[in-house]
Amino acid sequence: MGFFDTLDLKYRLILCDVWGVIHNGVELYPGASERLLRWRDEGRCVLFSSHVMQEVAALCDDIVIISAGRVVVRGTSAEILSQTGTTDLEEAFVQAAAQGVRP
Repeated sequence: MGFFDTLDLKYRLILCDVWGVIHNGVELYPGASERLLRWRDEGRCVLFSSHVMQEVAALCDDIVIISAGRVVVRGTSAEILSQTGTTDLEEAFVQAAAQGVRP
């Protein structure tokens, strides 16, 4: 939690790359999810990069899927499921990412 404690300073923008807070339903850093959600509630912007869709669904309000350097889908979890015609965010990610693959 030392890393999270340093971020508890009053930064307005927090960038988290390949986060790994939740893995197979287990929170790897106890309290991290709550802290991220608290930062959001405080009005901070947390830009979060992850390929773990379970984690993204649990922690993100707005999701952007980028493939081959371009945005292929953006919205809430529900909006992305609707746009891709899938019922699972992991499936939606795979389908949306495949759209960005160039031949």
